Amino acid sequence: TFSLNYASMWIVRFAVDPSMQILAAGNERGCIHLWDIGARSVKPFRRLHVHRTAIIRCVGFSPDGAILTASTDDGFIYRWNVSREPPTSPRCKK
Repeated sequence: TFSLNYASMWIVRFAVDPSMQILAAGNERGCIHLWDIGARSVKPFRRLHVHRTAIIRCVGFSPDGAILTASTDDGFIYRWNVSREPPTSPRCKK
């Protein structure tokens, strides 16, 4: 079980990378949480934040799993290189 705060909107789109190791889901405050599916921890190993507070409507991985994209309610599309190493974004609330 993975918990996602601020996700009371009627639909939450999530994605799993092609290797079936990383789960990504966004919330209504513009934060995307990444979980290691195989880890015993239910806490995300990384949080990404878009540059505004907007509902994340869709997330998706590239075919090789190296890139994550997200679209928001206000029409923006964001892109990140996926890594397990960078620190958690301080703007995302737990």
